[in-house]
Amino acid sequence: MFAINKINFNQIPTYQSDTQRASPPLSSIEKQHINFLDSLYANENISHPLHSYDEALALLTPIFDKDYVENKSKINFVSTMNQFNQLEGYKKCHFIDWYSIQDYQYSSYTYLNSMLKLGAAVNHHHPLVAQLNLSLMHLSLFDNYHSQFTPRMVYRGEVRKAADMMFLQTNSSYKLDTFFSTYEIPDKVIPYLKEKKTLANDKINVLYEIQYTEPLVGANISALLKNGKHAVLFWPKTEFIITNIKTNPIDKNMTIRMTTANVEQHEWDNLLHSLF
Repeated sequence: MFAINKINFNQIPTYQSDTQRASPPLSSIEKQHINFLDSLYANENISHPLHSYDEALALLTPIFDKDYVENKSKINFVSTMNQFNQLEGYKKCHFIDWYSIQDYQYSSYTYLNSMLKLGAAVNHHHPLVAQLNLSLMHLSLFDNYHSQFTPRMVYRGEVRKAADMMFLQTNSSYKLDTFFSTYEIPDKVIPYLKEKKTLANDKINVLYEIQYTEPLVGANISALLKNGKHAVLFWPKTEFIITNIKTNPIDKNMTIRMTTANVEQHEWDNLLHSLF
């Protein structure tokens, strides 16, 4: 088993800068990962139930700003704490993993992905991006270690510029700079598509059908969501191989069938080390 800066956007969400906290020998993310591995390999709970508001907040503020957590995030902090305890999230992740993924799903996804679409390497090292990446890697590693990963089909729907999709070819690699949300139930992606008559002239509906066969490229986050969706979230730069493309110019839609590419140990290690 192998282990697994700031730019001028709007102020949501914010994070604690290095000047606002002491500089320990190990970064917060490194400490999280070491603690995670220690618990995983000892077959113990990854963390523990939360006992107080202040304790929970202290677990987040090495990365998240206190004002953001309490006043600006769209998720309720106290409800998130209670859910972490009631659903026994501590058995498979740290509270900051739980919070980071929920905050992305319900609050910061537009902010983070808009930043990543700019393509600048520094944005991939933004503390919130690195934290979410690590949180997803921990969930995927936990499931893989405990043989809980099951290959499955997942789906994604989105509206794209037609010109951006015309370069795609079968048997070619497909990567995105952003986090990539998918769902196990095809009907769940319908709200992300549009009626033909409402599409702009240069836009099309795109349906992705993905064979999710490689465990260490994304994480099953279904247990963390409140909406009943069975979701898998892939981290940035995940590689897919396109196996089939169907286009329907009349109906203005495209279906792209892909499979997750194999990940070598050194690729996983390189991604992990890039977060520290």
